[in-house]
Amino acid sequence: MIGTLSMDGRSIEETISTCRFAQRVGLIKNDARVNEEIDSTLLIRRLKRQVAELQEELRVLKGDEEEEVLTSEDMAHLKSLVDAFVKDGGSTEGHLVCGSMKKIQACFSILRDMVTGKSTDHAPVIATVQGSRGSDEDGQVQQLRLQVAQRDQELAVLLGMLNKSGDSTVPKSGGGSAQSSLTAVPSSEARELTPQQAAIGSVEWLEGITGQSAATILLDRQRCFEVFRKSIRRTET
Repeated sequence: MIGTLSMDGRSIEETISTCRFAQRVGLIKNDARVNEEIDSTLLIRRLKRQVAELQEELRVLKGDEEEEVLTSEDMAHLKSLVDAFVKDGGSTEGHLVCGSMKKIQACFSILRDMVTGKSTDHAPVIATVQGSRGSDEDGQVQQLRLQVAQRDQELAVLLGMLNKSGDSTVPKSGGGSAQSSLTAVPSSEARELTPQQAAIGSVEWLEGITGQSAATILLDRQRCFEVFRKSIRRTET
């Protein structure tokens, strides 16, 4: 509040009155609230639903239910309730009210049929779940097939190189007898060796070479690869 004060003698009383009013205004406190109007129709509908749920729960707890035979109309109504409950997506509003133990058992049987896929009405729901899982599995299978195809191509290239160089031998140097005993093996026999035998033979051949020849071969990657390639057995694909 903004007040105007005057020190003139003629305005002293008015100034005092203004100060008193300002003190009273300073004692005022605001209590802000949301001015929200509740729709009476929605409120009545929600209260009726709560009353129906409480009545059904009370009837089940008391055990006052009578022997009843569920008709096709009752089953259709229960199926619609189960559909609404499943499609609700976990909302707090989605309560499944049956009213009797027999109806509860019928609802459970409907849910079981939905899960096992026996009901044709709920087949799209099951197909959607299975389709999402199947798409992931198909993607993994396709990726594995591509990897296998790449490995087959690599093996085919290596086998072609082995067939071309099957009759050739590594040039002799130093320990010629040990080298020729390993490299003079035909390609068909060399492919029958296991990787362990091929590795052992390569090591023995390198151990038989001493001096400058061994150092030269070890530095020459191409010649080392040729020796190792001729020692690998042919992989069955």
